[in-house]
Amino acid sequence: MKNRIVNTANTITLFRILLTPVFVGVMLMHRQLSLTGSDVDALEYWRWLALAVFALAAISDGIDGFIARHFNQKTELGELLDPLADKILLNAAILTLSFSMGFGIFQFPFWFPLIVFTRDLIILSGTLIHRFLNIKIKTTPSLIGKITTFFQMCSVIVLLLGLSVGIINSVVYAATLLTIITCVQYVLIGLKMIHEAEPNKSVIGKQ
Repeated sequence: MKNRIVNTANTITLFRILLTPVFVGVMLMHRQLSLTGSDVDALEYWRWLALAVFALAAISDGIDGFIARHFNQKTELGELLDPLADKILLNAAILTLSFSMGFGIFQFPFWFPLIVFTRDLIILSGTLIHRFLNIKIKTTPSLIGKITTFFQMCSVIVLLLGLSVGIINSVVYAATLLTIITCVQYVLIGLKMIHEAEPNKSVIGKQ
């Protein structure tokens, strides 16, 4: 099972990616109905449906990892797809919920998606630089990285639940702080890898 590209763990990861447009579509329906003055019951139905879709996607993140570890289904494709699926889901959800969604749903402050997207852009840029310099990157996520993803997912969930502003702000602030910390951590690790790289592994060494 380990050498199979399309195994159970990877299938669940792909399923999580496919749930992303479903979540966005449900939220857009909620917004459209709120703008047309639909009744509260209709808006509540779409809000809870969005929460169910996102919760299912978030739970699948733990399931595919468990299956990969305990049933010998770790693959290079899975190591690439799993964090990518998280990024696609979270970024789509955070961006969507940064706009007014109508009754019963608050929206993220403008700086929250800005910080999240900036971190991801920095990580992507660092990855491209390492590829350009022919430096192998270890894709294993750190503990604090997993905690950051958890709090970002919790931010979406508490927002969709319509909890008090105090609870939402507390979770969002914690997610923001962790996002900044992991950004700095990844930058420092990336700079260290470049500094410690052997000359013959860099573009300059090959010239």
